[in-house]
Amino acid sequence: MSGQRSVLVIQQEMKLLGGGSIAQKCVIDALRELGNKVYTLSFCGTYPQDFPESHFTILSPARNSRYMKYFYNQRLIHFIKETMSRVKPDVVFIGQAWDFLSIISAVKAFKIPIINIVHSAEYGCLNAMLTQKDSMKVCLGGVGLKCRTHGCESWLSLLQKGGLSAFRNYMMKRHFSAFVCHSNFMIRFMQEQSFKNIHYIPLNPGQVDNAPSEKRAGANQKVQMLFVGSLSWHKGVLELVDAMRLLAKEPIHYHLNIVGEGVCRKEIEEIIINNSLHENISVLGNVNNGALPEYYKQADIVLLPSYFESFSLVTLEAMKFNRYLIVSERGALKEVTSGYDKVRYLERISASDIRNSVLTLKKELEMSPITSGENSVERLGKYTKTQTMEGLDKLLQYYL
Repeated sequence: MSGQRSVLVIQQEMKLLGGGSIAQKCVIDALRELGNKVYTLSFCGTYPQDFPESHFTILSPARNSRYMKYFYNQRLIHFIKETMSRVKPDVVFIGQAWDFLSIISAVKAFKIPIINIVHSAEYGCLNAMLTQKDSMKVCLGGVGLKCRTHGCESWLSLLQKGGLSAFRNYMMKRHFSAFVCHSNFMIRFMQEQSFKNIHYIPLNPGQVDNAPSEKRAGANQKVQMLFVGSLSWHKGVLELVDAMRLLAKEPIHYHLNIVGEGVCRKEIEEIIINNSLHENISVLGNVNNGALPEYYKQADIVLLPSYFESFSLVTLEAMKFNRYLIVSERGALKEVTSGYDKVRYLERISASDIRNSVLTLKKELEMSPITSGENSVERLGKYTKTQTMEGLDKLLQYYL
């Protein structure tokens, strides 16, 4: 391992809630354990008071006018420059900050390597996820004529979306020295957008307990299910809630814990009220990461019917607890779960398909209840902190 280097990690929010933030924490932990002096900086949100690294933060005011947005942006640029001058980093990692090109430009002025941690498909055609819902395919063509050929875009939306996407991608290619992806799927996705200098660094599922689990789901027990993630449409959570409406009619009691926050929470709660699903669904909001293992232990089945997943730490955590998994085949989900014997893939992301998969697994649970096994340990072999550290160390040695 190399000697001590000064590293600054910039993320909009450091709440350590949600997959992107947890992935960022995995990177930060690995950088620190390599012997680097790690600083973190966040804006537009909050951060944990017990955050282990030296942390700088600036909170966003109400941005309800052009004047306020301009004033905040200028204040943010000044804050970034001041922090950079104080920290004097050798390298900067930036995650999920592409909406703030002025920040990246301010960092670029210091003439040091800037590495982007890619957590989602923002560089590509997000509209494809919506318009191709039934096809189980994700468009890798970006936004442009190729997407028009795929039927992802209308001509009307093509000009505006295509122009903005092309400009953003141009700025990212110009300003970032390298891009870090956590799955081979995302590497292919980025290559389709003509990005260069892409590095594969797998993540570890964090410090979750892998204690043996008791047998679950006998013939007369209720089936406990779990969803962990942001409550947004692309996670398939609305289809999952609709599937619970169908499962509520079954003679066996099915219960779903939903962990997370997001724009769909109000709609989910309205569905629960309108269909009297209070005994079948519990919306728990954000849960402290220290308490999350208990929900995995209680679950018979973990579900993630996402329309897009760039990596999915949730599936790694579920496999570490040897849980049954029901997931879509989108994004990196099949790559991450390949070889795991307790995963079932959805043919389509629909309430009926989710319901049928759950009923099929219920029969398997009655015949062979969950016990702690070695399959999950073997499957997680390449998703270790050592792998993450080695990948980051090679990256730093290359750019420093």
